[in-house]
Amino acid sequence: MESNARAPSGLILFALIALAASAGFIRLGVWQLERHREVRGENAARAARIALAPLQLNASLVATTPTDSLLWRQVEISGRWELDRDVVIRSRARSGTPGIHVVTPLRLHNEAEDSPGTGVLVLRGWQPSPDAATSQREAETAELGIDEEAPRLALVRESRSGQGGPMVELGTDSGGIRSFAAIDVAMIVGESDETAPFFLQLLPAEGDALGRVGDPLPVPLPALDDGPHLSYAIQWFSFALITLIGSVAFLKRERGPNPSKRV
Repeated sequence: MESNARAPSGLILFALIALAASAGFIRLGVWQLERHREVRGENAARAARIALAPLQLNASLVATTPTDSLLWRQVEISGRWELDRDVVIRSRARSGTPGIHVVTPLRLHNEAEDSPGTGVLVLRGWQPSPDAATSQREAETAELGIDEEAPRLALVRESRSGQGGPMVELGTDSGGIRSFAAIDVAMIVGESDETAPFFLQLLPAEGDALGRVGDPLPVPLPALDDGPHLSYAIQWFSFALITLIGSVAFLKRERGPNPSKRV
């Protein structure tokens, strides 16, 4: 009789736990739906910005325009490559081939002759690398700059602040190329250099999907997909439904058709 007296309270506790778990699963599902809507909104905004007419990137635009207003905008760039300041973003495989991303500072053309011009880091492209860390500089035949009469298109991207390290020196000579885990502008250029707080992703030259001969291959733009949030939401709602149905079935079985006759 004592075990029978405890049974209802045990079942009530089980039901409360099941309800709490189901409520938690539903809340997680709702949160994933909210993230799904946020990502779709962000992607729509990015796509709209990419579709806008390109801006001409110069020192004045960098100095007067908030970075948030420039992100995901196409810009026309010209200037002088600082190839001796190349850095490597390591471990960037492409179609199963190990490789790296080559990032080079570009000194923008400046109307003021007594000023060196504003710098900006440019993701020039992907390059195969057997160890996914070393740049084959001797294989490059890159141009020394981009002429003002034939500017190139690039996409403004956000610096990966706090994600760039640790830095590794590559090469045995004093001019070894610096290697980073991501394009963290502040970490790459330091605080003293007059460099834009964002980086640019170089787009393929017009009429040439593979870019110019000798240059690293263009890096594909990030996919503007909705991500896994909707499928995660469906999973959480499914867990909630399974928990509720399973708990009701269990409680019905434990209670039985006539609880007063249980021993």
